[in-house]
Amino acid sequence: IGFCLNRDCISSMADSATTPYQTAWTWRAKCTIGLLALLVIIFQLVIIGLLSYPKPKPAIKYTESTWIIQAERGWAPFSDEDAKGELKGFHVELAQKVCDMADMDCAVVTGPANDCFNDNNDLAVAMADKRYDGCIGWSNTQHRQNTALFSQSWSTVPKNGFYAASGNENLVTCDNGKCKLSDDAKLGLVDGWASSEACLKMNDLMTESESIPDSQLFTCEELIPALKDGKINVFFIVLTDGSANPACLNMDQFGDMAITKIGEEHDCAIGGYGVATRKDSNLVKFFNKGFTKFQASGGFAELCQKYNIEVCCSEFDFDTGKCK
Repeated sequence: IGFCLNRDCISSMADSATTPYQTAWTWRAKCTIGLLALLVIIFQLVIIGLLSYPKPKPAIKYTESTWIIQAERGWAPFSDEDAKGELKGFHVELAQKVCDMADMDCAVVTGPANDCFNDNNDLAVAMADKRYDGCIGWSNTQHRQNTALFSQSWSTVPKNGFYAASGNENLVTCDNGKCKLSDDAKLGLVDGWASSEACLKMNDLMTESESIPDSQLFTCEELIPALKDGKINVFFIVLTDGSANPACLNMDQFGDMAITKIGEEHDCAIGGYGVATRKDSNLVKFFNKGFTKFQASGGFAELCQKYNIEVCCSEFDFDTGKCK
């Protein structure tokens, strides 16, 4: 090709193509084809170079998709809808802010408690089939840890107790932390909560042979109507005095109905409230990183103060995932 770039050579060679033994192609034509081939090669090299040139890396995200975190429906001030139908509350804001700190793309949705754990305290179908990546506002228990992982908790361990409407206190007798139900007791439990049949058996409050009928399992909202209708006369739950602390119900919701606590409180959890997820998920790992940053920034303390959550941890043991 370099030889053909010499104009004098091209002219002389082309003029000499006069004998019948030479092809119809002149040297000028051959050189033109050679130059076109060279241009094609150069073009291909340029394209290959552009394709192989390293591109700027996008900002690292912990997941390629959005993490779906469920917050229990109708649980003010933790997760509830305002007049516009927008989700709000302590757990909602906590999940959003921690995800921001961890550079996670998260969406907080609502659903019933038994979408996360069933009445046996096993991982519920909605979690197991990956409809949700995690559920916020759940405490670890000896039974739940068989099927789920839990994040760093941000509250003290919730306490559970037996309660009855005034006049039914004799249906439960307690002595030195051990309680026994009378034959007339109709015990109500909350479906999916740690104050479950498994907890009663763990605390030796029920024998292994005893069981609670499905008809005595309720949501928190159903518990008071069931008590008023006589379906139950004793219940075992986390109950607060009306303060904004994580509980199934608070005393204010019973109105004029007098409620009595029977015996001592019992531990059904081995940690405070956090995020629960499947054992094959990385959500807890990334969520803990974000929570550590959020707590160190002072944002967690401000959020607890905003919602008047009294059981928030003031100090954390990040090795055990609990309050100090």
